[in-house]
This record gives sequence, C-alpha cells and structure tokens, in this order.
Amino acid sequence: MWRISLLLIIGGIAALVFGGHKLMVAMRNSSPVQMKYAEWRQSPPDAEWLELSEVHIDWSASTRIDTEHKRKGITTHTTHEYYVACWASEDDEQPVCAFLKVDDDGKQKLMEECWAHDEDWLVANIDRVYEVKTVRGLVQTGLDLSSEDQRLLRDMGHVEQDFKIIELNKEPEGGFGAILVVIGILGVLGGGAMFFVGRKKPNKLHYPPAGAANYPPPGHGHMPPPGAMPPAAPNAMPAGPGRAPGPPRPPQAGPRPAGPRPARPPQPRPPRT
Repeated sequence: MWRISLLLIIGGIAALVFGGHKLMVAMRNSSPVQMKYAEWRQSPPDAEWLELSEVHIDWSASTRIDTEHKRKGITTHTTHEYYVACWASEDDEQPVCAFLKVDDDGKQKLMEECWAHDEDWLVANIDRVYEVKTVRGLVQTGLDLSSEDQRLLRDMGHVEQDFKIIELNKEPEGGFGAILVVIGILGVLGGGAMFFVGRKKPNKLHYPPAGAANYPPPGHGHMPPPGAMPPAAPNAMPAGPGRAPGPPRPPQAGPRPAGPRPARPPQPRPPRT
C-alpha cells in the first residue's frame, strides 16, 4: 500500500512541476511577439512565443542529435532531433544565436539530402537549400530545455554562449498544463490519504487469560457457544444435552427413595363439645 501511495505522490509532484511550468509560460505569452530576426537578435524581449520575419536559413547548416533509449542495458529505440541555424542576412558572419528545432518530415529529409551531397549539388539546388522566411515558435526555457542538447550544439563551434533554441510551429500549452496541475493535485492528495490510512492498524481483541476478574459480567451471556471454548478459559467444560449456557440454576430436590412410604403417626382428635 505504501509503495502505491509513494508512486502517486511522486507522480503528482512531477505533474505539478511540469504542468505549472507550461501554465506559467502560457500566462506570460497570450500572443506571439512579432519582430524582425535582426531586431530580436540585438535586443531579445522577455517572451517565449515569437514570430520572427526575415530569417535566413541554410538547410545545409544543420545537424541531428540522436538519443538512444535503453532498458536494462539494451537499446530499445533511438530518437532523432533536427536543428538548423538562423542567420540575420546572407553575408552574416556573427556567431549563431538561435537554432530552430524542426519536426517537419519534409525539411528533415531535405537536411539529410544536404548532408549526403557535395557542394555542386548544393549550388544546383540553391532554391531549395537557402530561403528567407518568417518563423513562428516557442523558445525553450526551464524544464523544456536540455543542457545536453545545448552542449552538443555549442560544441559545433561559431555559436554564442547563451544561444536560444526555438521549437518551430510550437505554441504555449496552457490547457495541457492546467490538466497536469489538476492531475498532480489529485495524485498528491490521493497518495497522502492512502499513506496515512494505511498506517492505521486495527486493534485485535484477545480472549482474557484465566482468572481475569469480572469477565464476563454475570448474567450477560458473553460465554462462547458450545465447542468453541478457548483453552485458556477457566473451568471450560462441554455443554450437556438440552442445556444452554447461562448463569447456574438453583439446587433442586433429588428423587424420592424407593420402597414403601412410611406410615404417618396418629394425629390426636380435638375434644367434643
């Protein structure tokens, strides 16, 4: 019982933390902040939901992060995350300050094509490889941000120390966060109730030992039924046929002895008047 209650409490706390984070992000970002990418780069506002215009994207300047998921030391499956660098202009030579996290299958295949071909192929397909577009997405912060992903992207070189990761086409999830908060509260309360209820143990009533004073009270009929007398009960005897347990009966006269009845002595008659 306590294991289930502990799991409920831990799961409830996790749901509260993640749901609270998503709910706070949604409350801070009721609508996306619209501005040019070059302006955002110079003075980024305190907002996570962005709509940035004039973003220069070279799909060949991209990378993929693979994550192996293991169970009992055995790799069960591998997930892939695709990132592409953002530039302020065609001749931008400043360190990268933002990466787009791309979930679109078509763009992921395009990145794979760029990695598989040489420079001549990139020049021949420049219209596909290079584009200027408006992007909309959510900046990763707090619990959504992976320090390991940051380290791997920073190790690529020519990247600012405090760069941002923008999840393309992602929006705040206030509704989902509220659901997680409710689930977390119910999990914590339910787990706590199960924990405290499980600690209460029922009291076990034992038959009193031999010689216990004033037990059972006389005449109250608390004697166990025939054949169920415990070994420790004082003077335990099986009940005879036709008798019921209860207080002892008063003594009764015994049977008349056999033989002739003795003669009665003569009684004197009263005198005549």
